[in-house]
Amino acid sequence: MPKDSHSQALRVPWPRLQALAREVSCHLQESGLRTFHRPALCSVTRAHLSEAGLPSSLRPETVIDVLIAGRMLRERLFVAGDLRLLRYALPTATAFEAAMSLKPNAYFTHGTAAFLNRLSDATPETLHLNHEQREKPTPSGPLTQVAITAAYRRPQRVSKLVFCEGNLRIMVLSGKHTGRLEVASLRDPDGGQVDATGVERTLIDIAVRPAYAGGIRSVLEIYTRARNRMSGDLLLATLKRLDYRYPYHQAIGFLLERAGHERSLFLPLREMGVEFDFYLVHGETRTRYDTTWRLHYPEIL
Repeated sequence: MPKDSHSQALRVPWPRLQALAREVSCHLQESGLRTFHRPALCSVTRAHLSEAGLPSSLRPETVIDVLIAGRMLRERLFVAGDLRLLRYALPTATAFEAAMSLKPNAYFTHGTAAFLNRLSDATPETLHLNHEQREKPTPSGPLTQVAITAAYRRPQRVSKLVFCEGNLRIMVLSGKHTGRLEVASLRDPDGGQVDATGVERTLIDIAVRPAYAGGIRSVLEIYTRARNRMSGDLLLATLKRLDYRYPYHQAIGFLLERAGHERSLFLPLREMGVEFDFYLVHGETRTRYDTTWRLHYPEIL
């Protein structure tokens, strides 16, 4: 940015403009956030300009330009097809924090949440970011075996909304409305503070959508790592509050048993009943059948 043109036109000396940018940078760091979208950043900067008694002709965008030029802020452009989202990140912002800024009130789920909860050592190649849908009416009519079988003959549907920034990939999921049920603040590997589902909610989510956790083998490994790390009461209470139409408790109970959890953890799930034949994964043709859980599961398990 040309120094003379901005400072002469606005009658703000260049050193004062630089000092002001540093003040705004400190204010941003104290806010607790590390990544911002433009309207929020302009709002914070405008408020600081007003408090400093600077002329109203000094635009927030000018100060933002100085922040970027001074490497106090970094532009991060996320692209998904024709959709482009620009974010402004402090130098300390982590990839996880930048990704979480793509959608308001979003949080990490499935395999990414398993990683953040230390249930998996494999750094996710794609981050799964959940943006909850609006609350919808509960489907009417009874669930039938025909409907379940037809649904599970098809492959699992996977979100097509994937943002990229260099090697960083973020898949945005339009999840069931839960009111951010069992979402916690966790540390990412680089020390950032991000929101993600807790252990029990994560175990439920990856049983419902195994493809978002690297497939069913990875899901079983995560369940195994969760031994002595989870509350059976909390898992059951969370599952009931999620109020799924399909009998996912059969899949969750099977996985808990197969992963070697104590009987007291999966027995309450069995007591919920096994009215239907159910399936562990979508579109699987080579399966075995567990008579206790009335569950079709892949031969690879």
